[in-house]
Amino acid sequence: KRGNALVLEQWSGKKLVGVNGASLSICGCGNIQILLKGTLFMVTCIVTDDITVEAILGLDFLEANNCVIDCGQKLLTFPSQKLSIPFFSKPTTEQGVATVGLVLQEKTVVPAGSEMEVMIKIAGPVTNGTWFVGNKSATCTGVMVANAVVSPSSNVVPVRILNPRDEMVVLKKGTQIASMELLEQDPVINISTVMNN
Repeated sequence: KRGNALVLEQWSGKKLVGVNGASLSICGCGNIQILLKGTLFMVTCIVTDDITVEAILGLDFLEANNCVIDCGQKLLTFPSQKLSIPFFSKPTTEQGVATVGLVLQEKTVVPAGSEMEVMIKIAGPVTNGTWFVGNKSATCTGVMVANAVVSPSSNVVPVRILNPRDEMVVLKKGTQIASMELLEQDPVINISTVMNN
């Protein structure tokens, strides 16, 4: 441990690949504490420069903590800690739920059976905060959009899209393929003190 900096150790585990099948370049691994709604968890993290999200809590974390995913109630439950966390919640404004559309900035061709990351324009004003990117129906556009949590600092956000079809999909400039909803300002997940053994 060096202050709050993560000291990486060499990764000696299995080779890791991304969703596109390409090998991930591993920088190393280390232990961190994650605070979920007041409960502290120790997590061994693997650090790579090849993915664009800050952190992914994978199946190994969910299994180790006996988590239950309740899609109907939209809850992630940790039975041994008697802790339930909503997937996301929708704050309301005077006009209702704070929601904006996400539209393509340019014509986009998505090859058959592939996925890609594209920069999507936010079609409306946004406030500072954390936003949930939600998938519009794949039947409308022919592609699926990965759910994500973002804190936009400009009028564009990165979005991962998937074409599950056997033929390419061409999306016109200005097509709305997703929307964003403002989340509660109280963070559910806080990555706190960094520790190494």
